[in-house]
Amino acid sequence: MATKSELAKWLEKQYIHWMSEMGEVQSQADFARWLGVNPVTLNRYMNDKRKNVDREIVDQIAIKLGPEIYNILGMVRPEPIFKELQLKWDKLSAEERGKIVGVIKGHP
Repeated sequence: MATKSELAKWLEKQYIHWMSEMGEVQSQADFARWLGVNPVTLNRYMNDKRKNVDREIVDQIAIKLGPEIYNILGMVRPEPIFKELQLKWDKLSAEERGKIVGVIKGHP
């Protein structure tokens, strides 16, 4: 029997920790929804059925579980300001978002 990947083991530990904080058994699908990711995708990561990880999903998981996931996957951590921007993006006005996008695309 093959051993689980570091990612699968880490996600399982995080899932167990999350359930203990919730104070009751929760489904893996509930955990996925709490993380903000698709339950099927999370299940594939936790069961080593999906080897290629999606950066967007990793970023979403890191928001809830911390940046350790980047180390596990050998990925470069994003700058802290990017995380802050991601967390506040929905609170920005359309004008503010447009200005940020313009700067990124080189059209200030």
